[in-house]
Parts: sequence; C-alpha cells; structure tokens
Amino acid sequence: MVLLLAALVLGACSKNAQPAPQAGAGAGGGGGGELRIVALSPAIAIMLRDLGLEENIVGKHDYDLILGEQIPAVGHQSAIDYEALLRTEPTHVLIQWGRRELPGRLTELAAANGWAVTDYPLLTLDDVVSAYDDMAVDLRDLGPRSPMTKRGFIPEIDPSAIDLDLPSAAFAEALRPSDSDLGSIGPVLLLAGVEPPGVLGPGSAHHDILLRLGARPAVVEGNPWIELDVEDIYRLGPSAIVLIDSDAPEGATAGERLGAIAGLPIPAVEDGRMALITDPLALTPSTALLDVAEELRAILEAWAGE
Repeated sequence: MVLLLAALVLGACSKNAQPAPQAGAGAGGGGGGELRIVALSPAIAIMLRDLGLEENIVGKHDYDLILGEQIPAVGHQSAIDYEALLRTEPTHVLIQWGRRELPGRLTELAAANGWAVTDYPLLTLDDVVSAYDDMAVDLRDLGPRSPMTKRGFIPEIDPSAIDLDLPSAAFAEALRPSDSDLGSIGPVLLLAGVEPPGVLGPGSAHHDILLRLGARPAVVEGNPWIELDVEDIYRLGPSAIVLIDSDAPEGATAGERLGAIAGLPIPAVEDGRMALITDPLALTPSTALLDVAEELRAILEAWAGE
C-alpha cells in the first residue's frame, strides 16, 4: 500500500487535458456513441465508480483496488501496455501522470484513434475535489439542474454560472469544520506507515483534511510524504497519533501496529491518544477520502471531548 501511495504521489502534479479528436464519445462527450473509459489510476477508478460510471470502464491500472477481474489491466505510471490499451478501444483515457510530459506513443495513438486523454493531478484535497467535478461534467449526463449554492473548494468558479449539481457538495459537507475544538487536542501526527514511519505531510490530501476539520497537524513543513524515524517522532512529541494501515489484521490495535512508537514517552502514548484507520482505500486520493474524513472526525471529536 505504501508503494501504491508513492506511485500516486509521483503521479499527482498537473492536470493536462489532451483534446484528441473525439470519435464516438459517450455521455457528456459530444459524440453520442458508447462511452468507453480507461482508468489509468486506482484513485480515478474509485471516483468513476462513485459517479455511476463503472460499467463504462474498459481498462484499468495494474494495481487497481476495486474493479472486477473482467476488466483488463493496461499498465501503470511507469509502463503502459499499448497493445492492451488498443484492444480496449477507449473513447477516453484518464491518467495520473504528473509533471512529466505525456508519453509520445500515447498522444500519437490518441490522435490516430480519436481518444480524449486527460491527465489529473491527485495530490491535494482541492485536486481531488476538482477532478471529481470535472469528471462529472465531462463524462456524466447530469441533465439540467438548478444552480448549486456551493462549489466545494474551487472559489475561482462562480457556482451561479453552472447549471448543474456538482458532486463536490459531498466534500463540502464531510469536511465542514468540527463543532468541537479539535485544536485543543494538540498536535496530531498522521502516519501512513511505521517501517519507516511515513507522515502524510503538507500538500497531501490527508493533511488538508486535518486542517479542514480544525485540527493541528504535528508536521507543518515539508513534503506530502515524509519519512521519519522513531527519534524524530520523540522530538516532535505529538499529542495524538492516527495511523492509516490497511494491512492491519482484524482486531489489531493502534498500539500494536505502531510498534516502538507506542513505547515512547510522548503525550500521545501517555494519554492513550493513538488510533487506527484500516479502510483499504484510505490512502487513495479519491472519493474514499469522504469516509476517511468522517472516521477521522469521530476519532478527533472523541479525544476533544475527553
């Protein structure tokens, strides 16, 4: 899972729509034909599923987490299987590629076959929310709706100018600031691994969730993924630790999974403020973050009420 997270982070730096000629684009694509989507990102696949478009997915990422075996894998960020990709006959290829230019072979095939290729960044919370709305507008036939009163976290777009109910409203609700004083807990350390300890730091969607809820992250400078050691955590002295560990066996406790960290003389250990999130999709920068936000809110509000 940590390797998957690293791949997602590497691929989450820029959205670059490549408007190849759209032959046979489906709902929202303007061509009126069948919508056939290749989701070259586990996170993108989750968002497409939540938009009701799973039946339109004809190709997936090698390390996909949710789609059925009947959907062929067509590669990953480091190696696209172009023969497999061609066999899927897509109308749309959605990818999480990053700062690099899209592969020349991909853009050539898109131009020759009329594919619409879009590269989404999925690193920050705003990246995820924006991508979710974009997919809804571009791919799903929403039909005429009344204008939204909220647009989530994309302030540069006037919601009154959009005659659609956009799905970012779900994020606006899940990430409303807590009624409890979560700052009173003290610094919260958000980990995604313990060998070595990996912090979900500034610039990551998970760090953004802490801030949106009103909590105080223990790490306020650095990168979206920061590797520490046990001595670093001792020096940080967090008041609380939340570990996201999808590999934890049923019934495991945070203390068991934190190992040596749980033996440190720090406030989080001394006050028993250690928690475990085991959702298998929790590390994907996708709509799975809605569940992560609700679980994290419950954990933090319980601590704040003590």
